[in-house]
Amino acid sequence: MAKVSIVIFLLFPLFLNSSCIQDSYKKQIGVKELTGHNDGVEVEMYLKSVNTPKGSSWCAAFVHWNLSKCNIPNKVTAWSPTAHNPNNIVYFKSNYKKEPKAGDVFTLYSAKQKRIHHTGFFDKKINNSIIQTVEGNTSGAGAITGSSQDVNGDGVYCKKRSLHSIYSITRWE
Repeated sequence: MAKVSIVIFLLFPLFLNSSCIQDSYKKQIGVKELTGHNDGVEVEMYLKSVNTPKGSSWCAAFVHWNLSKCNIPNKVTAWSPTAHNPNNIVYFKSNYKKEPKAGDVFTLYSAKQKRIHHTGFFDKKINNSIIQTVEGNTSGAGAITGSSQDVNGDGVYCKKRSLHSIYSITRWE
C-alpha cells in the first residue's frame, strides 16, 4: 500500500499541471485584441510575461503565459521557434514519439520563412488526421491555414487543424 501511495504522490503533480494548463488556456478563448494591432489588456499581459512590448506578435507569449501560470518551467519567449521543446518531443514531422495530451505545445513551420512561425496548445485529437487546438494571435475558422490571418490574427480561438500541417508537438512538463 505504501508503494501505491508513493506512486500516486509522485504522479499527482503531472495530473495537476495538465489539468491546470488546459483550464488556463480554455479560459482565454474569446480574448480579442482591442484595436487589431496586437494590443488590449490580456494581449499586453501575455506580452509582458516575456518582456515584449505592446504591438508585437503574441502567439508564443500566450503559450509562455499559460505555462508559467501553471508553474510549468519553460524557455518560451515571444519568438515562436522557442515554443518547440527538443528535449520532450511528442510528435515531429508526421511521426508520433508518444501520445499527445492536452497542454502539449504544437508548432507550425513556414517553408517561406524557413522556421517555426506559429504556436499554440494541442487540446485533443478529433480523429487520426484532425486535432483541436487553442491558440493566441490567430483568427476564427474562416482563415486559410497558413495565411497571415491564420497565424497573426486578432484573438484566442479554439481551432481544428490537419495533423499534416503540424510541424511538432512537444511537452514542457
